[in-house]
Amino acid sequence: MNLIAGILGAAGQPIVAIGQCLWVPLRRQIGYIKNLEENFEKLKGKVIELYIKREDVNREINRDTISKMPTTECQAWLQKVGDMENEVNAMETEFRENKRCCIGGLCPDILWRRKLCKKIVEMIDDIVNLNLKGDSMFSGTYIVDVPRQSVEPIPAPTIQGNTPINRTVQKILRCLRDDDNKQKIGIWGMGGVGKTTTMKAINNSPKISSMFEMVIWVTVSKDGDIRKVQKDVIERLSLKFDDNESVGRTAMKIFQRLSNMKNYLVLLDDLWEKMELEDIGIPNPSRENGCKLIITTRSMRVCDKMEIDEAIKVEVLSEEEAWNLFRKKVGNVVDSHDIREIATQVVRKCKGLPLAIIVIGGALRNKKDLSEWRNALKELRSNQYEIIADMEKSVFKLLKFSYDQLERNNIKKCFLYCALYPEDYEIGVTELIQHWWAEGLIDGDLSLDEAYDRGHAIVNYLKDVSLLEGVDLPWNVKMHDVIRDLALTITSSESLFSSTMVVPEDGNQFLVRTNYMGLIKELSSSNDQVDWGQFQRISLMRSKIHNLPENPTSLLLETLFLRDNRSLSGIPESFFEHMHNLRVLDLSETDIRELPSSVSRLVNLGGLFLLDCPYLVTLPSEIGNLKKLRLLHIGVKGRGNFECLPSEIRQLTLLRSLEVTFNKIPISGFQELMLPNGIIPTLSLLENLRICIGCNLSPKLVKTIAQEVGSLKELTAFEFRSETLESFGCWWEKLNKLKRCVVSGCNIFDGNHDHLSSTSTSTATCSAVLPNLGHLTVRDMPSIGAIWESPMPPGSFSRLASLTILYCKNMRQIFTRGILQQLSNLEKLFVSRCHNLQVIVNEKEEEEEGHNDDVAFFPKLKILFLCDLPRLERIWKTVCFPMAPLLEKIRVLECPNLKSLPYFSLGIQQNASSSTTTLRRIEGSAQWWEALEWEHDEIKQQLQPLLHLY
Repeated sequence: MNLIAGILGAAGQPIVAIGQCLWVPLRRQIGYIKNLEENFEKLKGKVIELYIKREDVNREINRDTISKMPTTECQAWLQKVGDMENEVNAMETEFRENKRCCIGGLCPDILWRRKLCKKIVEMIDDIVNLNLKGDSMFSGTYIVDVPRQSVEPIPAPTIQGNTPINRTVQKILRCLRDDDNKQKIGIWGMGGVGKTTTMKAINNSPKISSMFEMVIWVTVSKDGDIRKVQKDVIERLSLKFDDNESVGRTAMKIFQRLSNMKNYLVLLDDLWEKMELEDIGIPNPSRENGCKLIITTRSMRVCDKMEIDEAIKVEVLSEEEAWNLFRKKVGNVVDSHDIREIATQVVRKCKGLPLAIIVIGGALRNKKDLSEWRNALKELRSNQYEIIADMEKSVFKLLKFSYDQLERNNIKKCFLYCALYPEDYEIGVTELIQHWWAEGLIDGDLSLDEAYDRGHAIVNYLKDVSLLEGVDLPWNVKMHDVIRDLALTITSSESLFSSTMVVPEDGNQFLVRTNYMGLIKELSSSNDQVDWGQFQRISLMRSKIHNLPENPTSLLLETLFLRDNRSLSGIPESFFEHMHNLRVLDLSETDIRELPSSVSRLVNLGGLFLLDCPYLVTLPSEIGNLKKLRLLHIGVKGRGNFECLPSEIRQLTLLRSLEVTFNKIPISGFQELMLPNGIIPTLSLLENLRICIGCNLSPKLVKTIAQEVGSLKELTAFEFRSETLESFGCWWEKLNKLKRCVVSGCNIFDGNHDHLSSTSTSTATCSAVLPNLGHLTVRDMPSIGAIWESPMPPGSFSRLASLTILYCKNMRQIFTRGILQQLSNLEKLFVSRCHNLQVIVNEKEEEEEGHNDDVAFFPKLKILFLCDLPRLERIWKTVCFPMAPLLEKIRVLECPNLKSLPYFSLGIQQNASSSTTTLRRIEGSAQWWEALEWEHDEIKQQLQPLLHLY
């Protein structure tokens, strides 16, 4: 028996082994069929982990897309994640179709179910590997510096035709290309002839990028500050500039980097004196080191001193070229026979100088009265504007004609005021208008809003007559260096003009020493060489001063710019003792620790600017004596020490604009010391209030601030930033005049508005919320789910024209249908970095009574900008009512789940035979565009020409 059992046992072992071998894969296959739903849920969990990791990567990449870029490894990982996302989406579709085929939990196609689950398990393994790869990548470097461009394009007018500038450009290109013996080239000619325009054309020429490994552009200007030149070169070479480093050490750093280059071109624009290249760190150009140099200068003498190999003079315009430029500037009014004859003579007075033609043409633009033209020609022929032997002075004579044609004396003063800023300085228009208003150059009886309107009109007028120039940033302007020289000449005691002219009109003068190294000794010595008493306005911006005179007698002084002098850390106690007439004091970007008590003597001060003074802790109690102060701007955007405002601020009852940033809690730990109770209501004329607080606030203080802000009946602009904040609640409906608002780091629009029901049982009778608000920015508000979730009283937000929403990570929708009827004037909508946003408009609510579906929502919306919204699935699910019928531009970036642009909105109208659109531009990636799903293919074909890829 035992033998038989042994025999059977021995025979059975292979059978068991075979059974076990068969069971393992069979069990796996059964598991695939049985655990499909479980594995699919596991897949979804792993995918979410992967997407979160991708969001983190993209967030870091998008912090600085100009100078930083992802590594090749990072780009490959992101591509794999994108491919995986497409596979997961396809898998999800297949899974749902499989479930629909199942009856009572049973699937008729067992093989399909097994195959699908196997794919899911394999996909989970791939995702786990991708996550591990992402973890490994995070532990190292996955963002690197963007490779520097060989040429950085510079905005410049298009040069066409056979013009002097184009001829000069071609000469220079031939020298660079064909003659290795000409390493240093000089472009010279009088101010305003087009030297810088020529240099820009060289920089932007496609031929240059193919000839040189790198092009380095530096604007030198009259001051010739070698540290500024070194800083520009260092930044172009992607090196770190150290303010504390010596000139020699920085030169060595530049030299070492340039020595590793094979061929490069250095462009030094607006050189006034000889500059030693070795002092900068630039090797002397030679065929051996591959360096070539081009300079522009007003003087052939500078070319000689720089040992230029080829000096090329920029010629003036021919008569025909001058006439064409003048006609373009003045307009076709010169085509009139009577005016053309006089205009021809006016052009001849300009002697072919482009700047003079542009400026004088601007003064005569669209003037149709023949008598005005006759008078202009008579003035240009007078001794006041006569052409003299010194061509540089004759330029000023001609340009002054445009200044004399300015409509009103206050506009002339506004123009001259711009010369207080350094050469080539981009002046912020808002800041400039604030200074004009505080000075009284704009009617002081105007409100701040009205002053902005008047100021913008003046800026636009000065741009129209070519006395100011626009720049890349539309909110900045600058002066041409020749125009600035003209303004400084007009305000100088050493006038070039007739002795019968009062210089300037009110008899006072300017002292402007910006970027001026020599002033260090003048102001540091005990025997002050600068007589402050004769000047009306003084600007010492960027002068590296570290000491000020003890007690200057400055009874005439109205303006004092000490801005951007980091070496200035203290102000003498008696410094302001004799400045009773001072109207504007700008100490921004200095390292001062405190204001002296003599600040109390500034009884006529209208504007005090203390921005970016990191060591300033508070203001002296004497600040309360400045009873005429209308603008007080103080604080540091980043790290700083400013703690609190003194209670004497309540005495500044004429204050119209208060901007303050608190960087630290007061030493005593009491937050109330930042803004003492009762200060804000006493400033009842405030129109602009900006409060930024870099710390958590107590609910009690928040409530106090909210109540006090709600009492400001004249407030038109409000910005509040804090790390955490409770709702401002009912105080919003008190700010009926508010036009501009920025809220940040707080939960103001949290949907909890019990105040509406408490004031009335029906929301229809509640006060409108922010009925005059035109511009709203909401950022860094993590807990809000929508801009407004409660019923909206009629008239609320009815004038809102621009809405910007940033970094609201838990917002899932922006608008509900209930609020849409209020936003009839919205023109611009910008939404970015709201990572859980799923829909712009949620119109699932029941249709409101009385609404006509033929009436479009967002009837004036023209611009829609959507960026970095990874969960956005639709803009609005609009198939039953139209939206945005006038939309002109849409930009979509980093919105991978936005798959459709509904044709019944977005400016697209369709009828039985054709469709039309108001859209003029669509911006987005090729991947996003190709993934879009269209209800009608012809719509995509119609919109394709409007696409501009990013």
